[in-house]
This record gives sequence, structure tokens and C-alpha cells, in this order.
Amino acid sequence: MEWLLAIGSAVVGFLVGRTISKGGEAQMRAAFEKTERDRIEAEVRYLYEIRRGLAQALFADDPQALLDAHATVADFQRLVRDGPKERIEAERTALALKYPRFEEFDLFGLRHFVPTDPQQYERREIVERYVDVGKFGTIMEGDRYMAAAWKEEHLARDRQVLERAIERAFDHNTISATKEAMGRYYAWRRPDDVLDAVYEDRDYRVERLFRQYTPENEYGVTQKANGIRTIYSVYVWDDGSGKVLHNYRLSDERFGDGRHMFDR
Repeated sequence: MEWLLAIGSAVVGFLVGRTISKGGEAQMRAAFEKTERDRIEAEVRYLYEIRRGLAQALFADDPQALLDAHATVADFQRLVRDGPKERIEAERTALALKYPRFEEFDLFGLRHFVPTDPQQYERREIVERYVDVGKFGTIMEGDRYMAAAWKEEHLARDRQVLERAIERAFDHNTISATKEAMGRYYAWRRPDDVLDAVYEDRDYRVERLFRQYTPENEYGVTQKANGIRTIYSVYVWDDGSGKVLHNYRLSDERFGDGRHMFDR
């Protein structure tokens, strides 16, 4: 009878140990998968920060180049979402061969407190690196989030945010240049000058505009460096309040009415 108890105890111990072992394997597998997900997320975030620096360099130097590069990456995101796995793996292999070490994605390689000077690099090189980093980050996100990572509405929203940011920056810079031109005009103009006097220097041309059906004083400003033309208008309330309204509009070579700009 004792040997039956001994055999029974051994069987129970074996089954319990096996159950614990299986549980331990499951826990180890779950821990490994979580560690792998965390690693991918950390690397994706690292690539995102590199891409951010490249985008900011292009934003300051050539916004249109950034728009084009961003569209290229968005098309690749659609490919990862909808395209054949063979093509995606081919892209992964090509990028891995091009950048054998992960840190080689960082074109600038600067300390965090050193400002980036885009003029030190060829624009083509910055655009190429932006696209490559975007592609590899997309592949890694696909590894983690699978094919549903990039819905069309998300891609469209991302594009709208970029276009709006570029438009805001353009408006701010154009209004600042218009203010500078008008400051020079007011400093140059004498009180006895005729109203249609034209001011011109190496940077700007300012001329008084006389358009019908407007109570505002309007001026056409031309930036000689880039040919951008704006209409600056000012209206002073005659009720003694001292309130002044300033407006800035992007215009054409004939100073036709154009889009209102906002300095925000």
C-alpha cells in the first residue's frame, strides 16, 4: 500500500511540476513578447525623433521639399498597409543593408543642444534620409501594429496638419516682411509727399493703391528676393477711440484682392 502511495505522490508531483512548468513557459513567453514590443516601440520613437529633426530642417529651408517627402512616406505607409509582404521585406532588406547600424539613420549626429544648420547639408541628402527613416519606422510599426496602422483618414489628417503649419509659417514670415517694408516706407516718406509716392530699396517696393469701394488706406508691397506681393491696409476709426485695424492679404502682380493672412 505504501508503494501505491509513493507512486501516486510521484505522479501527482510530476503533473503539478508539469503544470507549473507550462505556466512558467507561458509567463516567460508573454514577458518576452512584451519586451519585444517595448523594444520596437523604443526604436520607433527613436526614429520618430530623427525624422522630426530632418522635417524641421526641411521646414525651415524648403517647405515644398518637405511636402513632397512627406507624400512619399505616406504612399509607403499605404503600401505596408495594403501591399504584398514580399515588397515590404525587400524594402526592409535594402534599408538594413544601407544602414547596417541603427544609429546611422541619424544624418546630423549632433548633440541635443547643438542647433541644426540645414545649409551644411545637401537638400537632396536630407530629403533622402527623411524618406528612408520614415520607411523603416513604418516597417517597424507594421511589425507591431499590423496592417491596420494607417487608415486613410489618419493619413489625410496628418497631411492637413502639415499643410496648415506650413501656411501659418509662410503667413508669419510674409507679414513680418510686409511690416518691415512699411516701416521703411513710413520712415522715408515726408509729410508733404504726394499720396502716390513710391518707395523702393534693394529689398522692397511700396506703392500706394487706389482701389474703389474701400475706406481703408491700401499699399502694395513687393518683396524683391522672392517676388511675393502683399496688400497692406490700415483703417483708423474716426470716432475718437483711436482704434486701428490692420489687414494683410497675399496678392498677385496686379495687386488684385487675395487671401487674408493671419499672424498667429
